[in-house]
Amino acid sequence: MQEPLIQPVILAGGPQKLPFERATDMSVLEFPLRPDTGTLKIWNQVLARHEAVRDEIFAVVSDPAQAKQIAALANSERSRVVVDPRTHRGTGGVLSDLFGDGGVVPVECDYLLLIERTACPLQDLDRLMETLDTRPDIVIGISEHDRLAGLIAIRPEVLGLVPAIGYSDLKEQVVASALS
Repeated sequence: MQEPLIQPVILAGGPQKLPFERATDMSVLEFPLRPDTGTLKIWNQVLARHEAVRDEIFAVVSDPAQAKQIAALANSERSRVVVDPRTHRGTGGVLSDLFGDGGVVPVECDYLLLIERTACPLQDLDRLMETLDTRPDIVIGISEHDRLAGLIAIRPEVLGLVPAIGYSDLKEQVVASALS
């Protein structure tokens, strides 16, 4: 069986800046985790190790000002910045508006790999890829310490559970709907 095709999506900027971002006027994705290597670049390196992961990474932001900052950061990387098309939709709503059936950014993949901007890059994706081989609808990444790791792999069809109007949180509403 062929590995499932993965479309990475970095949730790069929400309606509010993190305290770190306000204090430094720098995206947390720029934060140097290694000398001269920021978070986004490390994520790119980790993702590039798997043939099943699409080359292009979508970086989702909530407003055009963030888009400019992330675009400048991602300029030399393999990222494409997309702006939330509608306000006050919540993460589930934004993802549905962008990548769901009839979304403004059509994607052909088995899974959207959602990466929170505050997630520390993983060493590798081997365990995640093994889990995805079993074809679950949703995989929530956890660390070896049994804590959320800031990663969720979700089949694009699951976004069909998101109402077309109103606020829809990803973890609290979309995942709960998928489980029921």
